[in-house]
Amino acid sequence: MASKAKTKKVKRPNPRTQPSIYGKVIGALNNERYKYRTLKGIAKEAGVPEEKVLKVVREHGDEIVILFRTTKDGQPLFASRKKYQKKATAMEKVMGAFLNRVY
Repeated sequence: MASKAKTKKVKRPNPRTQPSIYGKVIGALNNERYKYRTLKGIAKEAGVPEEKVLKVVREHGDEIVILFRTTKDGQPLFASRKKYQKKATAMEKVMGAFLNRVY
């Protein structure tokens, strides 16, 4: 008769208690220290690769804004739609409406 050896269970993170990539990206976008964020800044704070941040942006375009305006070195800027509505100046909103995109 073969004896059964006890195996140790490997602890895996509980997905219900771990923030999702989407949650991390939204958290970085809603960081009050920044009005708008670059892709690199979001990825760094969220601790995920830039490609995954872009995937979240594409999948949640109704909740994440890509601004028409860029940084001085040409990097695109991002914001959560909720934060953009709160923080954007009247001029930014007018320009966004005029350009038919978020300025």
